[in-house]
Amino acid sequence: LVGGRTDNKDWNSFLDFRADDNGDPQLVHYHGSCRAANQGLPFYPDCLRCDLTSKSFIAKTKDILEVGGWSLELKVHEHQDLFLRLKAAGKKVVWCPGRNGHSALIPLL
Repeated sequence: LVGGRTDNKDWNSFLDFRADDNGDPQLVHYHGSCRAANQGLPFYPDCLRCDLTSKSFIAKTKDILEVGGWSLELKVHEHQDLFLRLKAAGKKVVWCPGRNGHSALIPLL
């Protein structure tokens, strides 16, 4: 799955669970963490490994369907739910900040 740029904000991040003040698990994502971790791809140096991209992305239909597709119950943050399930299934997600919806994206991994 490959995500591009939709605006000038760095929404792309890694997802993690941590305990809140009561010890309950809480899902967090650290904006800008993909750029900070700088886990580039050998043949696409302008793209970085990530867990969550913005709502603008390209994916193989098969990969989306394998994790159950879009949730019909969720009306907001449904993309975060999808990316969590992609991560749990071991799917590769990358972010290409220099590319947008109108530019050619890399071949899907």
